[in-house]
Amino acid sequence: MLCSSRSSPDGDWTRSGEAACWQARRNRALLPLGFLLGCCLLIWTAACVVPNLALRPTEWALLRQGRSANEASQMAQFLESMLRLYLPGVAGFLLAGFLLLTGLIQNKHWARIGVPIFAILGMIQLVAAGFRANPSVPPSFYDYVPPVVSRFEGSPGTYRVASLTRFSTAPSSDLQGYVNFQSIPEAAAIPPIAQGVFRQKLVLATGSMVQRVEGSLNLDFDDRSLPPFLYDVWIYILRQAPDALRIDCLLGRTNVKYVIRPAPDISGAKLVSEIFNGSPQPSYLYENLYFVPRAYVAGTSIFTTSPLETLSQMATPAFDASENVILAAEPGGSPAVQGSGPAGRVEVTERQPNRVTLTAHLSRPGYVVLLDRYDSNWHARIDGREVPVLRANQLFRAVYTPAGRHALRFYYRQSGLLAGAVISALTCLLLASLYFFDPFKILPRWR
Repeated sequence: MLCSSRSSPDGDWTRSGEAACWQARRNRALLPLGFLLGCCLLIWTAACVVPNLALRPTEWALLRQGRSANEASQMAQFLESMLRLYLPGVAGFLLAGFLLLTGLIQNKHWARIGVPIFAILGMIQLVAAGFRANPSVPPSFYDYVPPVVSRFEGSPGTYRVASLTRFSTAPSSDLQGYVNFQSIPEAAAIPPIAQGVFRQKLVLATGSMVQRVEGSLNLDFDDRSLPPFLYDVWIYILRQAPDALRIDCLLGRTNVKYVIRPAPDISGAKLVSEIFNGSPQPSYLYENLYFVPRAYVAGTSIFTTSPLETLSQMATPAFDASENVILAAEPGGSPAVQGSGPAGRVEVTERQPNRVTLTAHLSRPGYVVLLDRYDSNWHARIDGREVPVLRANQLFRAVYTPAGRHALRFYYRQSGLLAGAVISALTCLLLASLYFFDPFKILPRWR
């Protein structure tokens, strides 16, 4: 029901009914706020006093999803620790909001001052929380530099690292499967719930931006939002690749320069050294002989919409990956190029999270290929002119480029960003208009 007001006989607006209406609305706002506050305190108390009350249902749900018993137990413990850690802060914000709203209803002076102060403190807290380490683990979790990092050669961002090392945190007959964390001084204080992630960091099983090391694909199979063409790569590696040599070929052509393996291997890689992984049995670091640079110029284009055909060619040792590009398009959908010998060279001159700038010199038309993940929100300009970005080599980006010297710039622009900005601006304008202008004096009076 809309709040209404009535005019007095002399034409003045009577605000008492309107004030009572808005006060009733503010009173009703306290109910959900108080309910949320009570829920937070109840869940936090249960997590502290009766942790199994949250652990058991969580483990049961994860097991029903196909998780292993060990994984389900660790994830449930992580949830329980996060509840104990963060719910007091949430409850504090809800309590402050409850008190401020109560004070505003009672027209208290301290409440009117408290609202902007509370908002400023909230923003400060968000900034502080975003720039400090996770308080649930010691700083050594982030500061520790794995020994393998010292073996890498080349500037960060020009190559990737793939780790095929197996590991677990439980004792096992496999020497490489067991890690004595007490033997690593930096890991002595790390809680058991973080030990698995620390071991991943130790052997670089995942990319670590803290150490400026980029993993091969960094796929999380729990994230169902990833596009299918990314999953096709792992499906090929795990199920369809005929041998280890083909896997090395494919990894090298996805810009993987180093491969960490749990055992010696004689495929398409050169042994660099043994590396420490926290266990009595070392891992082995190899340099991939099929490594392709992050950016190159392809003088020959191949068109196919079949992921299996694309990945099979990339995994073939005889395939010249530095001179060819496989475009995910039908023939005729983009200019075809063909020729013998190098078509040119390209250099990455700037690399930022949302933009990459390259300088290309082409002796004939070709495709500038950047081995960064393809996404429809990435756009490109050549010498300031917008050009289409094509998905290349299953995962990456390519742009058709004419002969000559060119400045090429990739930039990320989220779809709908402009429309969202316009809607937000109009909303702010509308709210400001409603704040400064009384709609009852502009619109016809409601009876």
